[in-house]
Amino acid sequence: MSLRNQEAHGDVGNAPGACFLAGAVAGFLAGAVSIAGPPIAAFALKQDWSQARYKAFVTQCLLAIAIYKAGLLAARGYVAGDVIGQTVITATFAILGVQLGVVASRRISAARFKRLVAVTLILVSCLMMWRGQSDNSKETSEPDTIHLDQR
Repeated sequence: MSLRNQEAHGDVGNAPGACFLAGAVAGFLAGAVSIAGPPIAAFALKQDWSQARYKAFVTQCLLAIAIYKAGLLAARGYVAGDVIGQTVITATFAILGVQLGVVASRRISAARFKRLVAVTLILVSCLMMWRGQSDNSKETSEPDTIHLDQR
């Protein structure tokens, strides 16, 4: 079965199986490695939506997942002062990037927007696989530990 030949659905209700799959994979990835976005973005790309609806859907899904994950991490004691400081700095620059993205997306067609998102997803996936292959990190006793000093 080729995904390229599938018709885009105008309404999420027309694709409940795809919604389930995208949500389940996104949830697994969010729990395992805190990266829920790609399956949600890939699902949304297959819909016949405007850029605004695409962005709203992806943002709402990721917000719901982020709130849930933040609550779990806080409840387990993983939210600490150094993490909060790094989060504020990173989020500040992410917000600047959001504003640049909003301006840039207004200047491109819907078709080009979809291609750009698809290519970006592929490039990010390849980068993650490459970095994962080249990472010879040691096993730790804490599975949720992320070492930020790796280069």
